[in-house]
Amino acid sequence: MEIITLDFESFYGPEYTLSKMTTEDYVRDPRFEVILVSVKLRGITKWFSGTMKQTGTWLQQFDISRHALLAHNMSFDGLILQHHFGLIPALYLDTRLMAQAKYKPFTGSASLKNCMQYAGLGLEKGDEVTNMFGRSRASLSREELVKYAEYCCNDTDCTKALFDQLVLDYPRDELKVIDLTLRMYLEPKFELDVALLAEHLQEVVAKKAALMERVTTVVSKDVLMSNQRFAEALKSFGAEPPTKTSPATGQPTYAFAKTDQAWKDFVEEYESDELVSALCAARIGVKSTLEETRTTRLLEMGRTSSSLRVPLLYYAAHTGRYGGTEKINLQNLPQPHKSRIRFALRAPAGHVVLGADLSQIEARLCCCLADEQALINAFRDGVDVYSQFASRLYGRPISRADTRERFLAKTAVLGLQYGMGAIKYIGTCRAQENIKVDLGEATKVVGIYRDTYSKIPELWRTLDTMLEIMATPGAKATLGPLTFRHESVELPNGMFLYYPKLENTFDGYQYLFGRELRSIWGGKLLENIIQALANIVIKHCMLEIHRKLKLRPALQVHDELDYIVPVGRVEEVVREARAIMTAPLSWMPNAPIDVEIHYGANFGEVK
Repeated sequence: MEIITLDFESFYGPEYTLSKMTTEDYVRDPRFEVILVSVKLRGITKWFSGTMKQTGTWLQQFDISRHALLAHNMSFDGLILQHHFGLIPALYLDTRLMAQAKYKPFTGSASLKNCMQYAGLGLEKGDEVTNMFGRSRASLSREELVKYAEYCCNDTDCTKALFDQLVLDYPRDELKVIDLTLRMYLEPKFELDVALLAEHLQEVVAKKAALMERVTTVVSKDVLMSNQRFAEALKSFGAEPPTKTSPATGQPTYAFAKTDQAWKDFVEEYESDELVSALCAARIGVKSTLEETRTTRLLEMGRTSSSLRVPLLYYAAHTGRYGGTEKINLQNLPQPHKSRIRFALRAPAGHVVLGADLSQIEARLCCCLADEQALINAFRDGVDVYSQFASRLYGRPISRADTRERFLAKTAVLGLQYGMGAIKYIGTCRAQENIKVDLGEATKVVGIYRDTYSKIPELWRTLDTMLEIMATPGAKATLGPLTFRHESVELPNGMFLYYPKLENTFDGYQYLFGRELRSIWGGKLLENIIQALANIVIKHCMLEIHRKLKLRPALQVHDELDYIVPVGRVEEVVREARAIMTAPLSWMPNAPIDVEIHYGANFGEVK
């Protein structure tokens, strides 16, 4: 199998650009036109310009289905190739996605221009495309076309040179993960129930109007406009305002801009809290809740195509986890008891949606890294850990029937391992299930957790010392499957967590991730590490299921893999997926891994 590098240049103009449209809308639009395409194979770069039919014929010579296809934005180039020319390669490769993991922590962007500048390969991305606004293929003179082709060929050469450098130390399994990620989008499996979405949208709009009216009777416009007063209003609803480090002053400040990641995370965290969600919507002035925008976006997608293309951004997070793109984040759809959205994602006739969810994977990995043997044994023995800890909290036997007590214990076991304090614990309980906890009870929960599982706080302190090592050039240390080096943590799969320009400041350890100054301490470093390890586990399971069962995921959500499975294969897939996902980890064999598997006619029924 050889690598074919490809790049398309297409028409764009007023109101018809990728900056204003999603990739699918742009590529499927009647105005879409390939102006030219360049291909690099065996060191030779060629280009072609012709009608769509002529371009398709020219591309046939490369026998793409038998080879690996490389581009710098495969969601774009791969969709053009598939939708307009019916061509699907044996393997998808994408330097932009590879650079998300390797370069973005340093550059802040995985654009081809930024990557080439950072890589220092002696090639530079051109800017000829900026002169092609509103220019169709027919409007270009031969001289203009040749100049544009030189630009396109240079992009192809840059992409291949970038790949050759990135791939040198890139784990091969991660390349396969990139391929499976792209196929969730390029070869979609879910169908969308447009009628259900339309009905749900009407319900959401009506409910939102009532909520917005309620919010405006509680807070005034002056409160919404003032950072301090808005923060106080959030606190009055039991929500801790999101913060960030100001790039101008280096001091903590409220993260209330709609582009702030902390604000986006906050909005998603409090999505199920109706008042806080409405308050956030009023603050940013869009008068729209997250539930409404998600439903509207899915409805738009369903009206374009009956199949749901799943746009996941590989290595969107520092820890390697997926994120949303194409104006929707399918990683954070609300739970079925809170929304009807999941029920609109359905399996085709003769198939089911099957979800395999790694149970409490972060807590299980964390107790192993900390060598918290009591918790390891409890997980391994199948003990209800939440009820067990709740019994200690309240001094009496707690069962699943004690819903409030068990929920508070569950929130503690899953959240306090990273150093969460009482105030944050109060907000988390309110955000997840709208359960109110006073400061006294929250302080008691935090204290008993840290006493009960004392080796986890000890691990925070150990990682504080690792930060000192990471801030020292040439220093090196190991902890379990991890290797700590200067400004990085090497993970057991060969990938890294990067902490560029890490230094110990007056305010503690800080590092520059892209263009964002971030703070880090032992508990936060543990959270980064455990989420990265959980990401490795779920991606390994994805690859093993594909290898052994020949199944590609239709969606991956945090610690869950979702598949569209023929009805006749359900029992086989359940059995084999369980065996694969509970097999001992090569790099942490004592981790008591478990999985929950459910299936149904739609995504809502797998929870």
